[in-house]
Amino acid sequence: MKTNKRSKSMGLVAAAVLAAGFAGTGVASADVPANQMMKLPHHYVVFGDGVTQSNEPGQEEMMGKPYGYVERVYEASLYTGRTLLKNYGLDGLTSTGFKNYLTAIESGENTITDRIQPDLRDLRAAGFFADIPDTKAELREADLITINLGTHDYGENLPETLKNMTDEEVTKMHSQTLATFADNMRSSLTLLHELAPDAKIVVADTYASYPANADKRTYDRLMEINGDITETLDTIAASMKAPTFHIDVAHVAEQFVGHEQEYTHILESDNRPNQQGYEVIAEALSQAIWGGQYRHDMNEEPINLVVKGTDFIPQFKPELVDDRTYVGLRELATALGAEVGWDEDAQAAILSYKDNNIKFSIGSNMLEVNGELVQIDGTIHLLHGGSKTYVPLRAISEGLGLDVQYIPQSNTAYINE
Repeated sequence: MKTNKRSKSMGLVAAAVLAAGFAGTGVASADVPANQMMKLPHHYVVFGDGVTQSNEPGQEEMMGKPYGYVERVYEASLYTGRTLLKNYGLDGLTSTGFKNYLTAIESGENTITDRIQPDLRDLRAAGFFADIPDTKAELREADLITINLGTHDYGENLPETLKNMTDEEVTKMHSQTLATFADNMRSSLTLLHELAPDAKIVVADTYASYPANADKRTYDRLMEINGDITETLDTIAASMKAPTFHIDVAHVAEQFVGHEQEYTHILESDNRPNQQGYEVIAEALSQAIWGGQYRHDMNEEPINLVVKGTDFIPQFKPELVDDRTYVGLRELATALGAEVGWDEDAQAAILSYKDNNIKFSIGSNMLEVNGELVQIDGTIHLLHGGSKTYVPLRAISEGLGLDVQYIPQSNTAYINE
């Protein structure tokens, strides 16, 4: 975000930092197609601070499981194919801690929190830093990485800090912090590209968690700082982008300007995003990753179905039987691209997809999957007056080697290769 109203001193801070970091780099830039995620399954890896954890005040009362921007981007990726998610976000992580974390991953050796970021308060940190080899292996497979950092580089409560500073003090503090942030991000992105050479990397800028109608001087200072962070990230990404390095910036900050109270919990003295805020962040990331949003509202009853990236709306609606989703056999087979056959001697239907075969009989709770008997939760039913065969969606899909993921917040099941 580049604010329209910028003080001369603050504008010079960004210019000085950028000039120091990029004079004479000579790195070629290139336009990169929006969707670089071609192999399956997709591996989506997340780094960042506490916003990656998707928590909110009163979360247990609202929905139980988190549904933040990470989960939304993951759900969008399910439209493009089977997706595995690894979230290494840590509450309180700074750009210095991130660089140290990646340096440890590059070494392949486990470490401890004090060597990464001594003041890191996230209790999961010790477990992450004791699992470095697995993280390194995961990064080798990654084809999408998102990062959000910057907030904690300026301390725990930047608005209060800014209120008590003179303009000269703000300029000095911001200049030093932004220079460190820029150096850390350049080093980190270089390391990350070496660790995950096939990944598209998207870095999100940071929003201001302060109401626009509060102290105007503090708000204006925050806008200028965030504008400089965005400009710095844009310049870093532009200098590094190349045919073999797919990197972009998701512009979150500009979406929050003037909507801080609407998109966060700041009126409850909590600067984390609310559901609207997480949606805005996810949309900005999706724009940078795919050039648009895959997820869209579906309101089918009793469940939304997406098969291989296409909305599946069968003529005969799915049915819930004992809390399990059942769908019409032939409609599911058509959507999957499977073939339906009949074994007259066994009085059993046969469903074939690529190298997988399933045989089953009406009323049975057993499937014969590639010649082996498998017991399932539920049975094969005849519904609609006994005229239509309904099969359990998950059991049949997984028996054919497909992946089924259910997202409760959108009431959607995704079936992928």
